[in-house]
Amino acid sequence: MYKLESLIIPRNLLPFFATEWFIFFTLNITLILLKHPLDLISQTTELIVLIIFSWGISSLISDVYKHERTLIYTKTAVRSLLFSILYPLFLSLFLFLFEIPNYLINTKPYLLILCFIIIFLTRVLSFTIVRLLRKKHSVFQKKVFVIESKKSEPLIEYIESNSYTGYKNIAIAPKLLEYQNFGKLKKTISELEISVIFIPIEKAFDRNFQHMLDLKWEKNLNIQLYANYDYPVKNAYVDYFGLVQSFPYRSSPLEIDFNRTIKKLFDLFFSFSIILLILSWMLPIIALLIKIDSKGPVFFIQKRNGLNNKVFRCFKFRSMTENNDLTQVKKNDKRITRIGKILRRTSIDEFPQFINVLKGDMSVVGPRPHMEIHNVNYSKHLKKTTHPFQQRHSIKPGITGLAQVRGFRGEIKGESDIINRVKYDIFYVKHWTFILDIKIILRTAINLIRGEEKAY
Repeated sequence: MYKLESLIIPRNLLPFFATEWFIFFTLNITLILLKHPLDLISQTTELIVLIIFSWGISSLISDVYKHERTLIYTKTAVRSLLFSILYPLFLSLFLFLFEIPNYLINTKPYLLILCFIIIFLTRVLSFTIVRLLRKKHSVFQKKVFVIESKKSEPLIEYIESNSYTGYKNIAIAPKLLEYQNFGKLKKTISELEISVIFIPIEKAFDRNFQHMLDLKWEKNLNIQLYANYDYPVKNAYVDYFGLVQSFPYRSSPLEIDFNRTIKKLFDLFFSFSIILLILSWMLPIIALLIKIDSKGPVFFIQKRNGLNNKVFRCFKFRSMTENNDLTQVKKNDKRITRIGKILRRTSIDEFPQFINVLKGDMSVVGPRPHMEIHNVNYSKHLKKTTHPFQQRHSIKPGITGLAQVRGFRGEIKGESDIINRVKYDIFYVKHWTFILDIKIILRTAINLIRGEEKAY
């Protein structure tokens, strides 16, 4: 299942925020119990849902749970104050819309003031603890490498003189930055455990330096572009190291927390609905037909490459006889069983992958995952081209995808098939929108009804 911290905050900071959330809800429930009107107690479930929803919206707008490395007390205080204003406003609005008595209005003013003073102090205390941990403990620290330029000196100086950021600047030989030494550079980055690279913004437009940007998905690195204070940067995520501007190099809209959260919530809702409404009654019927048709298990479980090339177990209904042949399925393949032909033609064999979506290994829409051996072969082949194959692994793989609805699914017969598939996958990664996901899902449904030439 999805982990809560992956939606909003880093895993190693979860205990501190969990403590805050506990205090937050305890204070709210205490205010309710102090008044304990019978009509309010009878609507406890609805009230708790509205409290959580109001908290979620307020925290996203105010960025109260964001802990940038350069975050200072003043900014933390402003965010906490904004949250304290937004939360009662949203909650009052929802209570009114759902016709629930507004306990905030009926509560004595000093109790509300006390409540938000405690929340504010808890926020500041948590922020202080995080700063100390980043300063003292390696678990909370990150090793960074700053590519030198005329503007790098104040950036390096800031990092080295402000240990609360948790950044440790590591030097790398300039020769390793050259394209011909790219392999050695990747090995060095792994050995030194570097997780963030600061690149001067002018290098981002240099064709001879594009391989450095490819480190983002080649080594799953956080690439930060930096510029002087007077450079006209238009980015909502600009951070300041003294007078040096820094902002993330983004290869996909899904690197933005809000977009990623929307996609995850949709995946949870859609996959749970399919499992509950379709797979729940379909599973026993398909399982019986598979067992009658041929010997072997109901499910075909195969290792495939997912997010950041991490291997996961992909579920499918078994559509072939048991064999050790890893070659791709071809038209009129003798390995396909009688019931398997129907399952593959209708794509019903893919339905168990909604379990993978619910587990968090896959998304409803995304680049289709390949078998490990095929992934290695395609990756080696496309190294000779200009298509960064590993970029398709910067997001979760999908049950369906843009390449599939455009006709590039199934068997890879020639070079153009894999090149075009990767082109569409990378286009999807770079231009994701929620509307695009809906269009792909609708197009997939239409293709299933019409039938597809490569669905064999």
